Amino acid sequence: MIGAYNRMLLQYPLVTKMVTSGALFGIGDTLCQYIEQFRSEGFSINFKRLSRFSFFGCFMAAPILSFHYGTVLQWVSTKTTPLATLAKVAVDQTYFSTFFLTYIFTVMPLMEGKTFEDSKQAVKEKLWPSLLTNWKIWPAVQFLNFYFIPVRFHLLVVNSVAVFWNAYISWMINHSVKHPEEKDDLEK
Repeated sequence: MIGAYNRMLLQYPLVTKMVTSGALFGIGDTLCQYIEQFRSEGFSINFKRLSRFSFFGCFMAAPILSFHYGTVLQWVSTKTTPLATLAKVAVDQTYFSTFFLTYIFTVMPLMEGKTFEDSKQAVKEKLWPSLLTNWKIWPAVQFLNFYFIPVRFHLLVVNSVAVFWNAYISWMINHSVKHPEEKDDLEK
């Protein structure tokens, strides 16, 4: 299976990454929906939501991610020394994670038909908590990815781990973040 995927990557690199990203973003959203409904009777998929998330993964995320992993990080260094790998992780986890989370929290509400003001509010509410969670997971994943895995497979590794990450992001997109200063109605 890896051999077939590798051949597809070599023949059709962007299309292969787009299809993979769309599928794995969709799996992440489906996992999120399953977790949301875990205690309820029956499981039904919100196909509009799933389609939006898959569309975003395929057409809006994959080209950017492919460029980032295949080009931008190669500008940082083409070496795989520990120091060069740390530099790539630093770039990935500072500018890129901030950019990409801002991007997803801006675009997804717009895809749902919400206003740009709603998108700005989503970024304001969700960016910082998401970045904090991101930094608990992705630096180690990316260090191993950049150090041990060939560049053409970076996005596959990211997408594979991101099934769970995308479930979290889907939850963040579809729920409001409760701030510590806000109290539940029961506590008032």
